[in-house]
Amino acid sequence: VFCFQGPDQDQIKEYLENPPSGIDSRLWKQAQLDNPDPDKLLPVPIVGFSDIRWRAKCQENETKVHTAVLDKISNVIVELKRQNSETIAKIAEYKQRVMDLEHRVLKVLVKQEATRNVGIALRPEEEALRSQLEALHSQVNTPAQFKGRLNELLALMRMQRQESSQGPTERYTMNPEAQEEIHQFLLEFLFAMQQVVQTVNNDLKDLKTMSDGISTLMRESGP
Repeated sequence: VFCFQGPDQDQIKEYLENPPSGIDSRLWKQAQLDNPDPDKLLPVPIVGFSDIRWRAKCQENETKVHTAVLDKISNVIVELKRQNSETIAKIAEYKQRVMDLEHRVLKVLVKQEATRNVGIALRPEEEALRSQLEALHSQVNTPAQFKGRLNELLALMRMQRQESSQGPTERYTMNPEAQEEIHQFLLEFLFAMQQVVQTVNNDLKDLKTMSDGISTLMRESGP
């Protein structure tokens, strides 16, 4: 049976107040001042090559332990990064699925609403909405309006690129970054306008379906 017991405060005090044999008292005091953790550590003199070799061996072993721990932590970080990347990809996939499902539900609701209103006269607000959609459709498809202007701007951008590729001229030229930014903006705006046109066309088709249903119902119920 072995009993493990650390020194008490009196023994520690006596050890610190009496320098070991062959150690100058000033060096011993300085060693105590340089102690990084006086509550847990005590200065121990190193005498001879054997003590130095033993201390170097201890430090080497501790370094190996720390290196192993750091390698383990590094592997854990790499694995967490991989899992994080997979999670981000899955979240993006699920978001796209949700958007697709929302779009499908919206289409079903539109068809259901259009079918439910077959044979029912359009309400005043629906007539006003139909007029607004038709006006918007005509305005968007007018050559002198948005679509035509966008096509003109895109043509000007292409001409500007051709002129810049042929060499410097005396005319004012934009830097490539600004040209690319304007070009990208115009493409995005054109795409948005195309989506608006498509939405208007779909709404007009739904209104036409409702109107045709009302007309058919009125003919069938007529004399």
